[in-house]
Amino acid sequence: MATSGKQKGVAAACLKWCFEQCGNIRVDTHQDNIVMQNILNKYGFRRCGIIYTHNGTPRIAFQKTLAENELSLQADKTE
Repeated sequence: MATSGKQKGVAAACLKWCFEQCGNIRVDTHQDNIVMQNILNKYGFRRCGIIYTHNGTPRIAFQKTLAENELSLQADKTE
């Protein structure tokens, strides 16, 4: 996810859309990408470890799973 920074709310809109599609999201990011880490923390993602890409470089893995009641609320909205 990347923007020019001119339009506010892009991360929130993207994450909202993702959770409307699926209740379990994982995001991997570079250790130096503090902006993305702050966004993920703000939206309730949990740091769950380090993964390694195909070329061996590390990424921090974050994950968030919506609770059953949150999933029910989303299903009600789409019906």
